[in-house]
Formats: sequence, structure tokens, C-alpha cells
Amino acid sequence: MKIVVKYFALFRDITGTDQDTVVIAEGLSVSELLETIRMKYPDMEKTKRDVLVSVNRNFATHEVKLKDGDEVAIFPPVSGG
Repeated sequence: MKIVVKYFALFRDITGTDQDTVVIAEGLSVSELLETIRMKYPDMEKTKRDVLVSVNRNFATHEVKLKDGDEVAIFPPVSGG
């Protein structure tokens, strides 16, 4: 199945793009998608714990199961002062 992945901030810098289409097996979770992306972009491994994700514009946990055509956005954590 095809998933559209959008990258923001640091992740856009690491990947060199703001968007990818990733082909994954049916029923994978967000966590498994992130592992697939880390294999393609090894520098993302450094940010393993620091990832916020939305699925179809709603923040999601890493356990959410993905469906064909989902849009996944990956953000670095936000901090403020």
C-alpha cells in the first residue's frame, strides 16, 4: 500500500525533501513505517525518540495501524520558553 509521508523542520533537512511516497505492507503501524523510513535515511536514527506524528492531520500514537492512502506527517518535538 502507498503512504504519503511529509517531513517538517529537521526531518526535511535530513531527507532532503518535504514529501515521499512510501510503499509498505498492509496493516503496518506508524512505528513500523518509521523504521522503514530510518532504513532509507539512516541519519533519522539519531532522532528516534524525538518524533511527533500525525495521520491524516490528527496527532497519532506510534501504534496506529495505517491504511492505503494515509498521509503521515513527521515533526520534531516542539519546545517553547
